[in-house]
Amino acid sequence: MLNRRRLSALALALAAPSIAHAQSRPLRLVIPFPPGGTTDVVGRLLAQALTETTGQAVVAENRPGAGGALGAAEVARAAPDGSVLLMTNASFPLNSLVLEVAGRAPYRLVQDFAPVVQVINVHVVLATHPGTTGADLRAYLAMVRDQRLQHFYGSTGPGSFLHLVFEILQREAGVRLEQVAYRGAAPLMQDLIAGRLQIGGDQLPTSLAHLRAGTVRGVATTASRRNPLVPDLPTVAELGLGAAEIDSWNGIFAPAATPPDVVARIARDITAVLAGGELRRRLTEMTAEPVGGSPEVMGQTFTAQIARFRPVIEQLRITPEG
Repeated sequence: MLNRRRLSALALALAAPSIAHAQSRPLRLVIPFPPGGTTDVVGRLLAQALTETTGQAVVAENRPGAGGALGAAEVARAAPDGSVLLMTNASFPLNSLVLEVAGRAPYRLVQDFAPVVQVINVHVVLATHPGTTGADLRAYLAMVRDQRLQHFYGSTGPGSFLHLVFEILQREAGVRLEQVAYRGAAPLMQDLIAGRLQIGGDQLPTSLAHLRAGTVRGVATTASRRNPLVPDLPTVAELGLGAAEIDSWNGIFAPAATPPDVVARIARDITAVLAGGELRRRLTEMTAEPVGGSPEVMGQTFTAQIARFRPVIEQLRITPEG
């Protein structure tokens, strides 16, 4: 017969299967974009830091496709035990809203995910090929409009952050640009440097080297304030294009049914590695602002973005086809 102490221990073990199960095998950090972009780089640095500090193996896996929706769908279907997480960015709610409005979302954006923690704040830079004229974004758009030029802009897919930004800019400036969709920011920037695009964009951590080398020319940032590392780069609001102002972030999400205590534990672990040490140094060096915090704060950012941009997507009639 089991004694009371052994029964209590067994009850405790059964009461917390999610944590034990998550720690018994590598935690998968699904990155729904190709290698080379900011989300991929930050995700891999985070996975390494968590592995070193928690003793649990964390493996970053790229699952690109459909503007990030394929990787997100994989996480939505995963076991809700904390063993599979989504490392994504501000394109996630935007792309998902486009699919949802069109009735083609492979998941329910709000109901199928649990916000865990915001990892970084990061600026998005809009940039042109160096051979393109226009001193800043407003001057560039005016030139395209007045000269009736056929110019191409790069996005990371229909419904992505850049797609929405450029659709808003076209409406505000009364200009037409043709979209070229890519599976991620890295191939987009390669084509911008090569001159196959006239304008595009990327998060600052992975575009700063190109800006400094002069292989692309920054014309604006979508952030609400200038970045001290590129102090001469104006915000879209300063140029009278404030409707396109969107602050960008990278964050972590779990399957919706993940127990709150597991979500909170993961948020604490990530906040701890962001608070100091090598990871914080590397992120700051990359121009990213480490954040951390509670699941509630990530949830507030997430829901505010959904509330703001659902009507914009409907009004502009943005579709999964572009």
